[in-house]
Amino acid sequence: MLESIALDLRHALRSFAKDRTFTATAVLILALGIGATSSIFSVAYGVLLQPLPYPQPEELVRLWPDQPVNKRALVALQDSVPALEGVSGFGTWSIPLTQGGEPDVVEIGRVSVGHFELLGAAASLGHTFRPEHHRADGSGAVAVLSHGLWRQRFGGRHDAIGERLEINGVAHTVIGVMPAEHRPVDPRWQLWTPLIIDPSDAEDLDSSFYLSVIGRLAPGVSQAQAQAQVEAAAWSLVETHGQRFTRDRAESARVVDLHGHIVGSVTSTLVLLLAAVAAVLLVASANVANLLLSRAVYRRREMAVRAALGADRRRLVRQLLVESSVLAALGGAVGWLLSLWTFDLLVAQLPRDLPRLGDLEFGAPVALACGLTAGFAALFFGIAPAVRLATPDLRTPLAGGRRLGGGPRRTTTALVVVQVASSVVLLVTSFLLIESLAALRDTDPGFRSDSVLSLRPSLSPARYSTEQAAAFYDETFDRLLALSAVDRVGAIQLLPMSAENWHFPFLADGQPPDPDAPAGTSLPMANFRAITPGYLETLDIPVLRGRAFTRADRADTRPVGLINRQLAERLWPGQEAVGRRLFLFGDEGRAFTVVGVAGDVRQAGLDTAPQPEIYRPLAQSGEFGIRSMAILLRTQNRPADVADEARAVLRSVDPLLPITDVTTLGTLLDAQVAEPRLTALITSAFALLTLILGMVGIYGVLSRSVAERIPDISLRMALGAARRTVLAEVISTGLKPVAAGLGVGLLLAYAAAQLLRHTLHTAEPGHLGAAAVTVGAVGLAALIALWLPARRASLVDPAKALRQE
Repeated sequence: MLESIALDLRHALRSFAKDRTFTATAVLILALGIGATSSIFSVAYGVLLQPLPYPQPEELVRLWPDQPVNKRALVALQDSVPALEGVSGFGTWSIPLTQGGEPDVVEIGRVSVGHFELLGAAASLGHTFRPEHHRADGSGAVAVLSHGLWRQRFGGRHDAIGERLEINGVAHTVIGVMPAEHRPVDPRWQLWTPLIIDPSDAEDLDSSFYLSVIGRLAPGVSQAQAQAQVEAAAWSLVETHGQRFTRDRAESARVVDLHGHIVGSVTSTLVLLLAAVAAVLLVASANVANLLLSRAVYRRREMAVRAALGADRRRLVRQLLVESSVLAALGGAVGWLLSLWTFDLLVAQLPRDLPRLGDLEFGAPVALACGLTAGFAALFFGIAPAVRLATPDLRTPLAGGRRLGGGPRRTTTALVVVQVASSVVLLVTSFLLIESLAALRDTDPGFRSDSVLSLRPSLSPARYSTEQAAAFYDETFDRLLALSAVDRVGAIQLLPMSAENWHFPFLADGQPPDPDAPAGTSLPMANFRAITPGYLETLDIPVLRGRAFTRADRADTRPVGLINRQLAERLWPGQEAVGRRLFLFGDEGRAFTVVGVAGDVRQAGLDTAPQPEIYRPLAQSGEFGIRSMAILLRTQNRPADVADEARAVLRSVDPLLPITDVTTLGTLLDAQVAEPRLTALITSAFALLTLILGMVGIYGVLSRSVAERIPDISLRMALGAARRTVLAEVISTGLKPVAAGLGVGLLLAYAAAQLLRHTLHTAEPGHLGAAAVTVGAVGLAALIALWLPARRASLVDPAKALRQE
């Protein structure tokens, strides 16, 4: 058996070596399909399929995935949910770091007790946090470093344990270093500090909602059981602390798989790309099958001779499948090299915020995917020729004659339908994605982003009080405005389009809570933004009524604030909002007067509607400890050209100031469309490739059909048939499977549009525009592919062709 297969293998290699044009064409087509499939699969595997790099990752869950919680909720989850073996709360901060060299700002994860144990992670040097580090007695001034920060700041020295590190102006002792392979829950984290929880400090427990929470299911506990216990804990908080922990937070209490939560935002995009690349592979395989069928016409005599010499059907099928497998192996090898070459290029184009980007690698799973893809391709395009040739007609080929054909066979016709339908689906999808991308880019964010530079100084609390921070920004703005290229300057603590958000409860003037209402009555919520005078003007955010902030709004003057149009219309529809009062957290001591109504801004992203929003002047936001503000400069020149001057101005005010996040506001807007732009680009490229391969397939099918029908065509022309008639007949014969493919493709494209409805940014996906353009593009390409062999058929010399027959 093995010897016989070896003979078939040698025969296949000799056969392909003789027909180099066919072999090169088939291998190239197959390599394109397999290479594209492997490249996209490598990304999908790393993001969607590869387990999280923690022990028993299937036990890890995310709690309250849609909203942050406060410390009181975290304590309740840790104390009253036995279904969870461990619970960890954490938050992310950008904090100034000084320890030799230039001052810098690093991303810090403040984590609650048991965080590393919950993830099954241990330090490679020293140790992680102990319970006493989370107490409010000053013992929490310790830090655990990431492997990268340890190498960067301490040169990889093993005696770094015990060293002092100044974090946000406070000296911390390094107690541990994490291994290089450890993946933080938030990939931005460069070091960890303990989250301090003082059970006796009710104000701190009930303060801002900024904590994310993960947990690990106890052995034998289902996610549904954990969900029930978390909901019970949430409603217990509503009953006992309803003024802060409101009903909407209890209603949003959910327990979800951690892996699904991390990758959920990109799952539909990657599945779409996998479907697109599968269509490319399908069309490539159909093309190779058509090439093999075309080749089969010229191998009838060979198969007939082998059958006449005693080769049975099984032997012939095996030989043909071995040939297909060799072709698939060659295509798979070239496709693997192609995907290996393009993998780094593809990763470089991916959005920087893609979940699990650091876990992407071109490894064994991708090689296995290449092998399986090649095997599928071999089976797909090897069956039809094997069935066609395995039962040869011994009379006609051996007699030297041809069998007169009557057009494309059923198999090749079906393959053409598949090719055209796949092209239609991908083209319609790509048109819809491009239209959606255009709609997203045309969305008004509520501010002007052109010619705006952003940079963020980080003021240490140890060196700057709240009043000193406000004075720093006033002096800095004066110096920046003195630059000839700078027109306007302002600052905000959270840039538009950023992932972070401050979301505070409040009460409105004239709408006090009902004293007889049961415990747990919800307070309304609004985004909170601290800004400086000049911020609204810098971004051209209109003040619709009232006034903007000025430097006269100081800490010792009347507390004032601005609200956006969304909040004004919700609280006082048809009434004047200016002059009303709002109470943050429902507290009389945090009351302020509304002095203006600003235009709506899409703070959370272009695809997210504006939310109710409160603006407070920085000088009056001292209770929130805001010192790190993003400074925005509207410039006359290109913003990047002013960056060095702006840095120099900030350093002239404070030479030790860490400055980060130097970018343009246009870059932030571009990041909003990075993922949909990449998806549209890749899908469009696949659609174009599929269309080209499909037209090559149509050309090959009709060329073979014309070659078989030369005797029939010659006879008809000898009897007086006009060349125009022959040309029209050949084209109409080829158009039938094309029309069928268009019909099937449009039906599938409509179904795909409905599936994409919730991910598109257009009002009505699936309208006739994309379908009309697609039909026109595919129809024109098909006519070109059909016209070439049809013209060749119409130019046949009847006498010469009949003499050759």
